[in-house]
Amino acid sequence: MVPHRRNGLGFRVFAATTTLLTGALLAGCGQQADPANELSGSAGEAMGTSGDSAAGATGASTSRTRTDDSADGARTDRSSAERSTASSTSEGRESTGRTSTNAGQRPSTSRCHTGVLDGALKRGSPGAGQRYAELTLRNTGDSTCTLYGYPGLELLDESGAPLPTDVSRNAAPGPSTVRLAPDETSSARLHWSVVPSGTDPSGNPCEPAPSGVSVTPPDETDSFRLDWNHGRVCGGGAIDVTAFR
Repeated sequence: MVPHRRNGLGFRVFAATTTLLTGALLAGCGQQADPANELSGSAGEAMGTSGDSAAGATGASTSRTRTDDSADGARTDRSSAERSTASSTSEGRESTGRTSTNAGQRPSTSRCHTGVLDGALKRGSPGAGQRYAELTLRNTGDSTCTLYGYPGLELLDESGAPLPTDVSRNAAPGPSTVRLAPDETSSARLHWSVVPSGTDPSGNPCEPAPSGVSVTPPDETDSFRLDWNHGRVCGGGAIDVTAFR
């Protein structure tokens, strides 16, 4: 019976020992790391690090892009401002160019004054008691001047005293502005009659023959004298004249 107890004890000891070894092995297996898990974790960490690095690089690239965009925007704003300034300057120049053009237009030419004019009377073709002459004025000055209108006339005797003179203005052609450059001329036509009329002095067919004529240019008050060698002027010194042309 004792051996039977010994065998039973030995079995229990063996069983207990087996249990302890199994626990130890299991404990050891629990403490030992899984190589596959370690590799997977390392790869994950590596991927995470790589992803973080890529994200960081992308962020830096985005930052540079934004910075470049900001720089481009600033350059665009500066360029727009410069174009605006240039446009304003151009408009100012254009406006200044338009003012210069107006200022650069040919200035209004002054009237031809008596002091710069020289005159002459040229006999025209007579006919049926009618007489004609061409009164010519020449610009003796150094600059261009203008004539507009009709001459003033007064017949003079030998002593320079005025004779009866009746000047009428012929509307055909009418007056127009005539520009006279230095040494250029303009003329007006004179017409009178040598046929006596009821206005002539009693016993005399016509007025005494003038020896001169006083000429006053248009819009002037001063006059100059020309010789008159065209005979009598009947009808109380009636002369019709055209405008200068």
